[in-house]
Amino acid sequence: MNTIQIQMSKFRNLLNDSLLKYKLLNATNNWYQICSSMDCLEDTQLVINYFVKSDFPKAEGKDFLFNYGGQYIYVYGLFQALFLQQDA
Repeated sequence: MNTIQIQMSKFRNLLNDSLLKYKLLNATNNWYQICSSMDCLEDTQLVINYFVKSDFPKAEGKDFLFNYGGQYIYVYGLFQALFLQQDA
């Protein structure tokens, strides 16, 4: 488990085992926003973990220029994940 997963697990436990959950459920918009933000943080962390552990795509072969697309999506995907985490 990485740091974000550990922190989200602690935060979920805190929300589910307290009076805070009761108060937040009465303000459903706040509850939905918190839940979707936690889900977004966890999901985007999967993207970041993949980026760190996988190899950078190679642009080679007959369609050399076309194959740069894999590199762009690889890097832009990481940037998008970081942006979404900040937004969440």
